[in-house]
Amino acid sequence: MNHPLVISFFLAGAVIVTLSCSLALVVMGGPLGRLHYLGPASLLASWLVTAAILVEEGFSQAGLKAIMVAVLLGFQSPVVAHVLGRAIAVREGKKLDIEEHGREVF
Repeated sequence: MNHPLVISFFLAGAVIVTLSCSLALVVMGGPLGRLHYLGPASLLASWLVTAAILVEEGFSQAGLKAIMVAVLLGFQSPVVAHVLGRAIAVREGKKLDIEEHGREVF
């Protein structure tokens, strides 16, 4: 089933989310502040594109692959953002006050 208006709506939403996050990256100061604007671009936009693919292709091989990619991005993006945030903090010389089982983890 082909629904060009619905597909266009999902893809336009993905473009708007990505462009607004890109604009926020340019405006926001500091690397930790910029890191917060990567999440919506990677998560919301990927799910909107996945929805467009599912409307176009259904649960075919392409649709299932799109779901798989969106799920992997959903798990991968927060982990990468956390690792990048810690690396930025370490590079800036900030001490991380995180304790695990009574010992400091750095």
